[in-house]
Formats: sequence, structure tokens, C-alpha cells
Amino acid sequence: MLPGSAAPAAGSGMFVPTQTVGTVLCCICGVAMQPNPANMCARCIRARVDITEGVPRHAAVVYCPDCTSYLQPPRSWLRAGPESPELMQILLRRLNRPLARLRVSLSAAEFVFSEPHSKRLRLKLRLRREVFNAVVLEQTHPVEFTVHDRLCDACARAQSNPDQWVAVVQLRQHVPHRRTFLYLEQLLLKHGQASLALRVAAAPGGLDFFFGSRSHAARLVDFLATVAPVQTQTAKQLVSHDTKSNVYNYKHTFSVEICPICREDLIALSPQVSRDLGGLGPIVLCIKVTNAIALLDPLTLRVHHLEEKKYRVYNFKAALTSKQLVEYIVLDIEHESPEITIDGSRYQLAYAQVARVSDFGKNDTMFTVRTHLGHLLNPGDLALGYDLYGANLNDDDMDTAMMRHSLPEVILVKKSFAKRPRTRRWKLKRLPMEEDAVNKAKGELEKRADEYEEFLRDLEHNSDIRFQIDLYKDEDYRSEMASTIGDDVPTMPIEELIEDLSLGDDEEEDEGGEGNQHAVMAQSALAEAAAASGVALPKGPIDVAKHVVREAGMKGLFKGLVPTMGREVPGNAVMFGVYEGTKQYLAGGQDTSNLGRGSLILSGGLAGAVFWLSVYPTDVVKSVIQVDDYKKPRYSGSVDAFKKILAADGVKGLYKGFGPAMARSVPANAATFLAYEITRSALG
Repeated sequence: MLPGSAAPAAGSGMFVPTQTVGTVLCCICGVAMQPNPANMCARCIRARVDITEGVPRHAAVVYCPDCTSYLQPPRSWLRAGPESPELMQILLRRLNRPLARLRVSLSAAEFVFSEPHSKRLRLKLRLRREVFNAVVLEQTHPVEFTVHDRLCDACARAQSNPDQWVAVVQLRQHVPHRRTFLYLEQLLLKHGQASLALRVAAAPGGLDFFFGSRSHAARLVDFLATVAPVQTQTAKQLVSHDTKSNVYNYKHTFSVEICPICREDLIALSPQVSRDLGGLGPIVLCIKVTNAIALLDPLTLRVHHLEEKKYRVYNFKAALTSKQLVEYIVLDIEHESPEITIDGSRYQLAYAQVARVSDFGKNDTMFTVRTHLGHLLNPGDLALGYDLYGANLNDDDMDTAMMRHSLPEVILVKKSFAKRPRTRRWKLKRLPMEEDAVNKAKGELEKRADEYEEFLRDLEHNSDIRFQIDLYKDEDYRSEMASTIGDDVPTMPIEELIEDLSLGDDEEEDEGGEGNQHAVMAQSALAEAAAASGVALPKGPIDVAKHVVREAGMKGLFKGLVPTMGREVPGNAVMFGVYEGTKQYLAGGQDTSNLGRGSLILSGGLAGAVFWLSVYPTDVVKSVIQVDDYKKPRYSGSVDAFKKILAADGVKGLYKGFGPAMARSVPANAATFLAYEITRSALG
């Protein structure tokens, strides 16, 4: 067939004319080439034009080693990690001016590996510029940045005077114990809210947090308002000022007072408050304290959530606190109503016949009381409760309630267990804290130790509290230590423990609170913990199924079915829709049979990413429900699990592990859809 003649179109019988591209000779070297406005080949253009001329090959960047921040001229300091997008942006800004002057555009940039201790950062840039009458030339250009260490202003002030604080948060609660502060300490460690504090000091009735910035202190105050009912007052004191530059230096004080009502407190409501709360009480128990107070009527199982602003209007006090709990023995129990679940906690009304443990051998005094602990108590069990019969009360509302109502002689609060040794297979982290002379007294130290031990027992008994904090595996724990523990004493489930990750010899040398980070236990660590506690790990899927059926029956095999269906049905609908839509978009129509493997991989990977992006919170709910305890579940259902996760960690709690899931889902779905298309094509 002659050049320039028409060729028949495949399968159509029509002739499509072909176009012949002419060639010209390079005006410099005479090589045949396709024509361009310069009439020069690419080699000759590169030999005569260097678009990188004037672009620096060496530059400097200032780095603060204390806070891992880089100087952004003139005075801003930005925190950026190694080879991070933030660091790339900081470095490229140093080149903006010469690139703009030379009219060179940046098409791509990437890091080149350099030894971390060399104080060098290397970039490889791909530059583009128009030369010789609209001829676009592209060329790579290496740039090396020298890192100069220099303390930023904040770190320099902290180094010169570590006590040079700018803001202080004075956290106080006027109660005779420190249980609230022990719990808040664990929340602060888990969420890293105290990592920016210059120091933490114990004070009478609370804690003091000192910060080098007012914004850091305000951030802590905002966090406290989300986890506890608090009232905040602010003040500032002028330290110095410069009238010429109109610069003023202040020291800011945030006074944060926590509501004095604590969990397990007994409260007597006045007639007016009882009417305002819908006839609640008049005797109620505080069962939970978050940013609202949950009040339970132990005689009717009515629950009311009281917000902090509403509490400040009523401002009632606790008639009896947990320090005044008395131990009783249950002689008989008679259930009155079936077990119910309220706010994720189980209750059952029952009549119990109890006697004070201290009365054994002295008198035959017994009490028949109505209790909300019918699902927990059995004859012979021990329980802690408030003795209204023999208590010396100094509360006007309680006196009014006793005169107007027939109150029970005993209010049972919780089940009691035998004292156990102070050895556990888990531990908690503690904030580095300065103690004053009062707190270092011998009697005060013993009181602190007893309160901390009581707090650890509460964690073992109450899964709702345990869910909010991080528990770490104790490497020094030995299985023979648990031989003296009774069978009915609650123990910590292995799956709730995480392994402590220490990156250095001294945790106090960790930067930015890195010592507070942790890693979930790997399979080897889980096996080690199971061996130490005498728990045998399953050998395979069949063994797991047998264990589930033995512990929870056949319904255990379908645990988490509702959130699983809530994930699969809409997720797969979205995934396949995105997959087909992407294929048709890339093909330019409904016929996708001619797409290459690259397009199929792109479509499958995008479909997998959209799948997890749309249903990942549902998958988190499914996971926590499936690993929940069979006998003492902390969640009553999918909605309850969703609410508790949202209350504990916010929206980010619903996306824990999202990064690894996406890193797994995108290539896995890309490979799956590619294999499907290849198999379908091979089968015809």
C-alpha cells in the first residue's frame, strides 16, 4: 500500500485516511526530527539552554531540636516530621522567589534519602520553562538544604528558666478524696492533653498545670469541660510591658472547679429539686459523672442526666460519700422484676435481707431493703451500702426526706469482693508530678496509696470506667502471684491490655509526650500474657467456634451480625457502583471491554477506598461488640456502642485504625477486581 493512501477500517468496510507526519532537519546538528517552533532537536536545545540557571543548589533551614519545629521566616515556627508534606512545603517556600524571578514552574518534587545525622535535607525538583517560541523544556534539579539548629523563642525561654510559665490551670474539687483526679490523670495521659505542660504540681484539693502558652492552657480547659462538669474562671496579671512597641506580657490563670458530686455518692434532693426533675428521688445515687451527672433512683430505676449548668442552679451536695460505705452480708434475695438495661448498665429490682458484717456475733439486727442490684447479689455475697439507720447525718434535705417519706434503712451501692493482693498483671502510667511538703507527710502518703489501690479495684469491677483509659501489661507480673485470688474476684481481660512501648531508657526524656504512646499487643505478646495467666489460646477456627458455643451458645456465633450487615449491604452497593462508574468514565462509555489492566487496577483500588470511607465507623462498632465479654458485656447493642465510643474519643474514635485499613483495602480490592476481570475474560 502506497504512503498516504487510504486504509480499510477494521470490521467496518470503510476507508480511513492516514496522516503522514513530516520531518525536518535540526538547524544545528542536521538530525531528522518532528518540526517544532525552534527547529532544533531536544539535545541541541538542552545544550544551549539551562532552565535551572539561577536556581540555588544549596540553601539553609533553621530547626529547633526541642520542639521539632522549623523556622518559617520571619518569625513563625512550624512543626514538621521527617520527609513529611509539611516539611516539603517549608523547604519549597525557600525557593519560591528565585523560581518566580526566573519564570520557572515546579511540576514535581520529592525527597532524596540522606543520613539523619548528616544535617542535610535533599530534594529532587522537576522544573519546567518555556523557551524558543513556546517550546517547553523540562529538567531535573537537585537542591540540598543544610539544617542549622537553633532554639525557638519558646524553647529558649524554657531553657533559660524552666519555671517561666505563661498560663496555669488550677484544677480543684472540694471532696475528701482524690478519686476524680486519679481518673482524670488517666484521661489526660490517654489523650495527650498534658504533654505540653512545663510541669504538673499537686496542690491541696487538686492539681496545677503550668504552660508556656495561653493557648495550650485553654486547650486543656476545653478538654476538661468535655469529660467532667466544671466551672471555669479566668484572670490575668500584668508582668511587663513595652509602651513604645505596645507589647504587654501577662500571666494567665484558669481556675477550674469540678462539681463536688462523685460516682457512688448518695444525694438527698429537696422537694423543689425533686419536682423539677419529674418527681425523682428524694434519695438518688450518682452512677456516672461525665460532662453531665447521671442520677439513679435505686427504688424505681429512674435515671436523670443533669447538665453542669442545671446543677449550678440547684447546687445540692452529697449527703453521704463513698468513704462512709458500710459492708453488709446478703442473707436472702428475692427478685421483684426482670433485668433491664439503662444507659448500657444492667439493673434488676429485688428485695434483699442483709446484716452488717460488723454486727456478726454482737446482735441479730437484720434489714430487708429494696435494691437495684438484684442481677449481681446472691445469698452469701458481700455488698457495700449506706447505713441510713445508724448514720449521723447533717443534711437538711435528708432530714426533710425522712420526715416526708418512708426511706429504707439501707441503700446498697455495689457488690463487694474479698481483699486481694496488690499484684496485678496490668499497670497504669502516671503523670510526673511535683509534691509539696503537706503531700509528702507520712500519713498523707499512706492515704494516697490506699486511694490509688481503691481506684485500681474500681477499674477491675467497672468496665465502663475501664473502657475510657489505657491499661498496660506489667512485664514483672508472674502467674503464681494470682494463686491466692478468689474465683469470684473480677480480673482484667487480656484483650483489654496494651503493651507499653518505651523508646528510650528514661521515659522523662521522651519529647512531646512520646512516652505516653503505646502499641496494641501483638500475637506473641498476647500469647505470653495468656501463658502467664493460665489462659489457653485457640488453636484454629474450629477451636474458636467451640469456645464461643461453650461460652455463649449458638447465638454467640452471630454476635455482631447487625453492624456486619449494616456494613456489608450499603458498603458493597457503594463499592460496586463506584467500580462500574469509574470503568465507564475511563472507557468514555458503557463499553469497558477494551480497558487495560492499569485502568482496572485504578477502578478496583478506588472502589475499595470508597467502601471503607463510607462504612468504617460501622466496622469499628462491629469489632468492639464482637470482642465484648459474653458474661458481662459493656455494650447493650450497636447504638449503645456507637454512643460510648463517640463519648469517649469523639469522632476520631470511630476511625481508629483507618489508615492501615485503607492501606490494606486499596491494593487488595485492586488485585481482586483485576483477577475477576481476567478470569471472566478467560472464561468467555
